[in-house]
Amino acid sequence: MKPTDLLIIGGGPAGYVAALRAAQLGAKPLVVEAAELGGVCLNRGCVPTKSLIESAGLYRTITGAAREHGISVSGVAIDLDAMVKRKAGVSRTLSDALAVLLPSRGIEIIPGRARFTGPHEVAIAPDERVSFGKAIVCTGSSPWHPPIPGLDLPGVIGSDEALAPSDIPASLAVIGGGAVGCEFATIYAVLGCQVTIIEMLQSLVPTEDAEISQALQYYMEAQGITVITGARVELVERLEPATDAQTGEGTALRIRLATPGGSRTVDVQRVLAAIGRRPNTAGLDLQAAGITVGRRGEIPVDGGMRTSVPGIFAAGDVTGGILLAHVAFEQGIVAAENALGRQVSFRQGIVPRCIYTDPEVAAVGMTEAAALDEGYDVAVGRFPFTNSGRAMAMGRPEGFVKAVTEKAGGQLLGVHIIGPHASELIAEAALALHHGSTIDDFAQVIHAHPTLTEAVKEAVLDARGEAIHK
Repeated sequence: MKPTDLLIIGGGPAGYVAALRAAQLGAKPLVVEAAELGGVCLNRGCVPTKSLIESAGLYRTITGAAREHGISVSGVAIDLDAMVKRKAGVSRTLSDALAVLLPSRGIEIIPGRARFTGPHEVAIAPDERVSFGKAIVCTGSSPWHPPIPGLDLPGVIGSDEALAPSDIPASLAVIGGGAVGCEFATIYAVLGCQVTIIEMLQSLVPTEDAEISQALQYYMEAQGITVITGARVELVERLEPATDAQTGEGTALRIRLATPGGSRTVDVQRVLAAIGRRPNTAGLDLQAAGITVGRRGEIPVDGGMRTSVPGIFAAGDVTGGILLAHVAFEQGIVAAENALGRQVSFRQGIVPRCIYTDPEVAAVGMTEAAALDEGYDVAVGRFPFTNSGRAMAMGRPEGFVKAVTEKAGGQLLGVHIIGPHASELIAEAALALHHGSTIDDFAQVIHAHPTLTEAVKEAVLDARGEAIHK
């Protein structure tokens, strides 16, 4: 039996970061990974989707915005195979780098699937056994589909298939209007597909600020994407080959919807199910270690990432919390530090959220509605990118920044952005929230001109009517 002081099950964002942090603190962790280092995020999620989004965005710029800049380009065409190959290459390069980085820090990697055989021991298929002093479970999550009849039909795909298409269908229905569904809708629409998004709740990205959700729907519809909200999918069924009057292509699948206005159907060539995810705990035999499991298969943890069993921690998607890679990074660090004797906690309230649509969406902190529900006397500031010199120079004036503040003291409560490079701009707001910043703090910080970050400062100042350029 192989002994280790610290066992980490899973080499995704939570697991490999936990291992690297533990190594920085002097430990020699052992990582067990069943598939690829980097997990879903690096290989089948965050990174590959952003690679395709960048490729699609470049195509849109060349075929559209370039003319506005006085640049004429002819003979532009999409080479789908090359685009997919580039996407795979980006992920492979980063995954290969992890395979070098971890051993260089003294971290051992064992390929295989682990299952607990006791509170201090795991078995790794086919015949390895490891005993451990402390352990961190970082096995991530997998796509989850509700029991909708027809989701197993040919032509219904998940995110893995959507990331490696052999062709672009004439029409695609995306079931789910959250971040994943909206990002894939953006990619496929740019590549020439007629896309329909179907969302059960009343707005796209329904957990975001209402104004941001409304603006995102406006911009997506302006790109030719059909958005259907407040619609529940009842059934997906196979159609006989037929010619679509609009696209001239054969349709293959019919989606039956229940809406407040009655039943409705959507006919498409392909359906992408982008509905939800579930924790990867099946097969871990958590009960053998005495670890408590939640009703959705998640591992409940406290703020220090501790499970119900002393010495065993969990981090990332497997805990069933916020399913974001950067949350998994931070939770992995917290778990590693506590496993090695420190006393730290994860600050769940200050988590930036980014959606890589066109334009991008990013937010951190409270929405306006949440702040009101918490009893704050709220003052809201807004600043449109049409008033930003940099955004206008870029030819990207769409969107705005919205700042939610507490009226009396001017404390910043939340920032919400839809517009160019929103995912980069949100870091300033996250830092400001972390330090409890106020409107006065922003007023005293000089922002370079012309930059997009000026819009963040102007939105915060606008909360008390002091935006200069609005």
